[in-house]
Amino acid sequence: MLIMKNTELKTRIIELSDELSGEKMPELTDELFGLFEKNGNRLAYENVYFPRRRFLAVYGISAVLFKRKEDIKKLEYVLEEVCREKTWALPAHCDSKKRPDVEKEIDLFNAETAGALSEVLKRAKGLLDDSLCKRVKDEIARRVLIPFTSEGSRYGFENAHHNWNAVCCGSLGTALINLGEELLGKEKTLAALDRINASLKVFVDSFPEDGACLEGAGYFNYGISFLTAYGRRYKEYTGKTADLFNSPKMAMIADFPNKAFFLNGRAVNFSDAVENEKLHRGMLAGLQELCGTEYFVNASIMADFDSDPCYRFLPLFDDLNYGEELRLHKTETKNRLSVLPSAQWAVAENAAGSGFAVKGGNNDEPHNHNDVGSYIYMTSEGTIACELGAGEYTADYFGAGRYGILCNGTQGHSLPIIGKDGQLIGKDAKAGKFQVTKNGDLIKVEIDLTGCYRGCERAVRQLFFDTVDGSLKVRDEILSDEDIIDRIISKKDIGDNIEILSEDQEIQMHREDFSNHYGEKESICIYEIKEKKDGNGKKGVDGKRLHCITYRLHP
Repeated sequence: MLIMKNTELKTRIIELSDELSGEKMPELTDELFGLFEKNGNRLAYENVYFPRRRFLAVYGISAVLFKRKEDIKKLEYVLEEVCREKTWALPAHCDSKKRPDVEKEIDLFNAETAGALSEVLKRAKGLLDDSLCKRVKDEIARRVLIPFTSEGSRYGFENAHHNWNAVCCGSLGTALINLGEELLGKEKTLAALDRINASLKVFVDSFPEDGACLEGAGYFNYGISFLTAYGRRYKEYTGKTADLFNSPKMAMIADFPNKAFFLNGRAVNFSDAVENEKLHRGMLAGLQELCGTEYFVNASIMADFDSDPCYRFLPLFDDLNYGEELRLHKTETKNRLSVLPSAQWAVAENAAGSGFAVKGGNNDEPHNHNDVGSYIYMTSEGTIACELGAGEYTADYFGAGRYGILCNGTQGHSLPIIGKDGQLIGKDAKAGKFQVTKNGDLIKVEIDLTGCYRGCERAVRQLFFDTVDGSLKVRDEILSDEDIIDRIISKKDIGDNIEILSEDQEIQMHREDFSNHYGEKESICIYEIKEKKDGNGKKGVDGKRLHCITYRLHP
């Protein structure tokens, strides 16, 4: 059993507090705020906003943990700056036409900021200037607590089935626990906490029976870290664990990290996750306490202080304050297979470090990609066939142009293209069958993709993972008069790892640029397997052409 130590986190906090001691916080301007409405650009504003939250995280935590006079003084400067901000919300989440008073727009980051400030005031009690503390409390009340608890108020994140619910309610619940009685009175605070608990129960109940987060480990880490932060504080406040943490569903959710990572620490990054996802140790320690979960994950997936470019205060504080309570069980190097039947995920690997993950599902999932049947394949040397994960968040990313962006459309996944079309959009574009079988050393996954495409009578994908040699064979059988191209997506040249298993097929590779989640350009290798020009598929049913494209990926 491994006991996590926070020595490196504490060292990094001291380094950053010394490094930033002579720096001023960058300025947010109305011009930057207006860019999203003007041209859909989010990053210009966020590239200033989040470095400001870095100051809050660094000095909020260092002042509380180490109580150095210079850090306390700097924290007072940071708190003044945050109180001066026009709004704590992001422009992408504001509609100034519907709500001109944007400072009262409760989005993810307005709620997060309120929760962070309330925690700083609680933990730094007696260290800060009294008049400043009063101002911070007034801003929390004016911007967040009073609007949230005003008669008849309801927000879109309440009862939502996605992370907005967990993050907003977890943050608001924290602020209510820390300051509610002082600012609103006990009766109003308890009523608001009941509302928070009811909303969070909807969030927990919205997960599939197997506890999978369809958005991947990154969004799991985001939402559940705030849920757990609130759960800890609710238990401290009331003396009891919130009922939602005692449910069988929550137990399955808490176990998800054991299935969402390969044993080498690589994430199963479907949807908007990335392959090097990290998890907050404070969150896992909280789930261990609240749900009794045991973890068998690689210690390398623990987030460091700079893993989150948004520097969200509550999860970082809990990493440092509670992270050493986490106990990790030793991961065994052996063949393994995990199946999440509701989500339709299968994850398998062998003792030598080769493995694959494949998904079924549908094309109306949270942070949806048109990717039913997509897979990841890796060896001990690294990832061969990859998922691109999240791209740069722009207005188009969540608008009409979403599936023209490489990482979101079928064209950016290791999937067939039938004719010139990728997969259909919507809940009805789903896997008709997702069957996992194990026979000796061979793991087979069969997925019926027929309902995901137009222009075909049948589309079935079979994957065969050999746990002895670590190879993955992919066989796509498609009945259609359209031409078929099978794509393999990789971030590197993998020509030596691909074996075409039919003489009437050929492979070509080209590169396309991709703007990743951080706005950085990446060059992606796209391999296309298709029938040779003189091949037109075998004769199938009712005169349709039966295409069978088969290839093997190997270490």
